Amino acid sequence: MPAVYLGAGGGASNNDAASRMRFYEDGLAAVWLVEAGAAVAERLSLGIEFSRPTAATAFTTTALGRSQSAGRQEEWVLMPLARVRLAGTGRWAVDAVGGAGLLFQHHRSGTCTPVQDRCETTDNGPSRETLAGTLLAGVDVPFRAGRYFELVAGLRTYFLRRETRPTINERNIEWQFETRPSTRVAAVIVARLVR
Repeated sequence: MPAVYLGAGGGASNNDAASRMRFYEDGLAAVWLVEAGAAVAERLSLGIEFSRPTAATAFTTTALGRSQSAGRQEEWVLMPLARVRLAGTGRWAVDAVGGAGLLFQHHRSGTCTPVQDRCETTDNGPSRETLAGTLLAGVDVPFRAGRYFELVAGLRTYFLRRETRPTINERNIEWQFETRPSTRVAAVIVARLVR
């Protein structure tokens, strides 16, 4: 296990936009991350990860077709991590990864009048900042590609504990702000500097 590491990477994930707002748009979902940590024992390191998935976006036509409303929800996950070396040799290893951290959510909305082909204005309406807890469990397979460089293939599962906030029967909550818990699974590749 490296004494210290610093990495950055990204990959594909399932699209959990249905849990982040109503009228969400389907599409490819991705996540990027940066991480850093240090060994505290022969097979244990402690670190931190900052990750960000693709934003959830949506728009809908209102006022009998004369106006449109758009929404955008962005998230950031800040996660203290423990990494345990399960197996490995000098060139490759298998690490279990886990942690508990915070999910930061930023919602924005706006309107387009008259209607457009695609309304993307989200800076002239209300916004909301929320905070929730999250858990992570995963496995990393680092491959030592050089003296100070590793490539890591990882599989991460994020258990996102957003507050359940439905818009149905709650007139004061706009559809863009609807949330509920979800699970996000991501396959990532990380380039890591090690020492």
